[in-house]
Amino acid sequence: MPSIDLRAKIVIGNSCVVRDKIERRVFNKLGVYPLFFRSVLRKPLTVISKYQIRCQERSFSEIQGFSGKSIEKFPPCGFYKNSLENPLKAYDKFYGWLRYCLIDMNAWKVPRCEGGWANGTLVTIIRELHLENGIKFQNIAIAEPSLINEGIAIKAKYYMDLFEKIQKKGFQQSLYPPIYCKVRDGLYYLENGYHRAAALWVLGYPEISVEIVK
Repeated sequence: MPSIDLRAKIVIGNSCVVRDKIERRVFNKLGVYPLFFRSVLRKPLTVISKYQIRCQERSFSEIQGFSGKSIEKFPPCGFYKNSLENPLKAYDKFYGWLRYCLIDMNAWKVPRCEGGWANGTLVTIIRELHLENGIKFQNIAIAEPSLINEGIAIKAKYYMDLFEKIQKKGFQQSLYPPIYCKVRDGLYYLENGYHRAAALWVLGYPEISVEIVK
């Protein structure tokens, strides 16, 4: 159970982004998304058809061809489909895509508000790997290549393990933070949770539970 201090911060945090950051700290520490947040502090979830889900409309996503489109167009959706027949090949493709976006497309420079990965989780992993090895980290352009590769491998494995876990055990909503969506014209645009939504699509889940945000 989080401290009174932590609970107070969550209660007064009007922004879903602020709440999500706080909850993720607890989630990362415990390894489980606390039911406390779901039952007491969270808005009720809305169950929607997977066909109503759309990717964010962002400039970097537009370059990759999935901005504003069905989650089926999100590249990892294809990797998850490949995984049903050949997990190792799917992992290689996922790794290759992450590397291409990060290095060749300079995703690490693109702000997250534009759909980029600046200061995102992959960059954070690579930064932490540098610190663990006593190497100063400034940016991806001059980072240690072997640690970039290691970071990408960690991230690719994390997402493939996520898919495998849902495939084998089913999707247990209480184990994860909510999937946030904004609504427009009867469609639900993802603010987070792309990989979970992609996994559920590939595994044939007809509906997805989301939290509506403004």
